[in-house]
Formats: sequence, structure tokens, C-alpha cells
Amino acid sequence: MRKIALVTLCLYGCGSDGPLTIEGYPVAFVDAYCSKLVECGLVDNAALCHDLYLGFTLDQNTRDAVNQGKIIFHGDRARACMNATLGSTCDRTDFLLPRSPSAACDGILEGTVGDGGDCAINEECISLLCSRPSCATPDTCCRGTCRGGAAPVRPHLGETCTVGGTRTSCIDSYCDNVTLTCSAFKAAGAACSLSSQCVVGSDCINAVCTALAAPGAACAFTSDCLEIGDTCNATSRTCVAVGLTGAACVVDNDCTNFDVCDPSGHCALRPRLGEACPPSCIDNTFCNATTMKCTAPQADGATCSVNRECASNNCNSMQKCSALVSCF
Repeated sequence: MRKIALVTLCLYGCGSDGPLTIEGYPVAFVDAYCSKLVECGLVDNAALCHDLYLGFTLDQNTRDAVNQGKIIFHGDRARACMNATLGSTCDRTDFLLPRSPSAACDGILEGTVGDGGDCAINEECISLLCSRPSCATPDTCCRGTCRGGAAPVRPHLGETCTVGGTRTSCIDSYCDNVTLTCSAFKAAGAACSLSSQCVVGSDCINAVCTALAAPGAACAFTSDCLEIGDTCNATSRTCVAVGLTGAACVVDNDCTNFDVCDPSGHCALRPRLGEACPPSCIDNTFCNATTMKCTAPQADGATCSVNRECASNNCNSMQKCSALVSCF
């Protein structure tokens, strides 16, 4: 399960009103994310979605620092960010990783430590920059020093996209690699080197910003399709909706990422707790290499290879499950 920094986590959410709390943030995220997956045809229903392994967790150090008052969490900004950036469509170029994070997402976390002050994580610092040495002992918390006195401000179109010598994302524009200036997104047909340079709804394909294929339009690969709920059908070579559980299929690509095409020619959910694997487990379990069954995460002290195998979500450098080390 990958950790999502709070500023990044705010990119997803629901359209409800009112500020969020640090404790309520993960719940709001999962609810909103699942609603979007259902809306876009990737999951049958929200209840099933909540049982799936979505791969997100809130960083414990950030949570602890907020609860101790070392970081100010602005719940109103978090809510505004969620409302602004979830999007009203299922456009794959604007889902989860939008071309330009909304300005509403800036300043959700406010550091309280000034230049030269003691810190453990970037978000403690007003500048959002904690300079830390390498830890001599793995899986420990190393302290550092805040560098810079002012909070960074993301640039707008026409402004430089280097802040304090560091590249940063632009608001409603992209950072040009040559001029290091925030530049307008390129229209379909323009030359490009990165997908992030193209307007929403298009991708950089063969060095040209190319409009992605709408449902029913011709395609060569699934990545050519505009909708996240579409797949490029191997027979018709058109973008069609992926099959939910029980739908007819020929290959796995005809089904959602949570399903496989079974021998009967129908989309079937990937295995869950207690079921045989591979394919990969889709709930909060892992494929046990010994039993070849989806197994619940293990207690501290168990041998592991990845974080997902541990109840603590931490497989340390000694390949053992262990409790996360908090810096606070």
C-alpha cells in the first residue's frame, strides 16, 4: 500500500460541503474515489469498491504532526481542493493526476517551523523544506533543519517555474523544459515531448499532441481511449466499455483491472482472502508464495518482501514486518 502525502491525497474527493478533519480525510477520499470508479464503469458498486485493495494510505508522520500542532491542517482548503480537482468526467488525462493541480490544493498543510528550526518532515517547515542527513541506522527517524523562511508559491502562466532553484508545477499551465517558464498547454496537433504539455483530452503520441478516442472511435491501444472506463477492443479496434463482473469477454483486457476473463468467457473478480492465486489478490491481502492463496497481512516479526504483506504496512530493511517508526 503506497503512502500518499496529504497534499497529493487532496486531489481526490467528494463534492460535499464543509471542512474536513485530518482523521476524516482518508474516509472522504475512499468514499469519493469509489463513487468515481462506479460512475466511470470500473466497479459494480461502492460496497465492492470498499473491499478492494486501492493502494492508498495516509502518512502517519503527517497525521501525528497535525495532531500535535506542528502542522496546521486547513480542512476548508482540503474540501475546496477535492471539489475542484475530482473532475466531472471520466477523462483519463484528468483523472487522479491532472495536468495542473488546482490552486485550491495549495496551502492545505501549513508548516509552523521557521528557517533553521528542528524538523523531521518537510511539511513541518514554513518553507516545506526539511534538510535531513542520511540515517546511520535504517528504519529510524532522523532529525533535520528547516531551510528557507517563506512558503513556496506556485507560478502562473508566463512566470518562471523554478522556485528557490527547484522546479515546481505551474497553475493552469506546464513548465517548459527549455525556458523554465510556465507555458500554455499545447493543442492537438502541436509538437510535444511529454504528455503533460498537451491540453486535457489529448496525449503526446509520436511526439504530437493527439486527441484521445471517444467511446466508439477507432484505437490501437487502450491508452488511446479517452475514458478510463473504456478498453480498445481487440476485434473491432474501437473504444468500448470494459466488462464488469459477469460480462462476456475474450481476453483479460475486455474486463476491468479488478477482473480476469475466466475459462467460461466471462469477467470474474480476481481472488480475495482465502482464494487461490495468482492472479493478484484484489482485496487487502497478498498472494502467499507458500500456500498460493490470498493471505491476510502478517503481524510484526514475520518475514516479508513488500509492505503489503504486513499489517503495519511496513516491511523493514531486514525484510521483517515491523511497526512504523514515528518521528513525533
